[in-house]
Amino acid sequence: MKREKAESANNIWNKEGFLMCGLGEKNKIIAKIKYFMKCCSWSRQRIVRGYADCDKWNMFRYLQNLIPDMLQDLRNKRHGFLGEKLQTEKELEENRKRGGGGTVHFMDELPEYKEISDRYFAEEKRIEEYRNASKDEAMDMLKEYFFSLWD
Repeated sequence: MKREKAESANNIWNKEGFLMCGLGEKNKIIAKIKYFMKCCSWSRQRIVRGYADCDKWNMFRYLQNLIPDMLQDLRNKRHGFLGEKLQTEKELEENRKRGGGGTVHFMDELPEYKEISDRYFAEEKRIEEYRNASKDEAMDMLKEYFFSLWD
């Protein structure tokens, strides 16, 4: 079995954390037990709210490791679509000639659903414009304060 990465920095069970937790303590075993308990707490926090206290203490480093890991995972494990069963034989043959891909069908192909489809896509466009404006504003703020994202 091939390992993708030796050790993720976002893994709260990493060895470095356990090695560092006993520094300055008279009893390193007790320090490691305390650190293990913190790791359990952080795991629970990630399950409940999606992030742990240790993530927000050093947010820029957490994001610097998380985003590339997520992008790499998406690249390695992307999934195709299940629409092949909905395609006609003619569409499947045309797609094979093109080198893959698929044919997409929409509601507006049926006259009775055209108006609903047009209203849906107009609203989708409005929401997408709002999301893009919000994303751009958030990214501008993130650029300005990225290295100050720590508690």
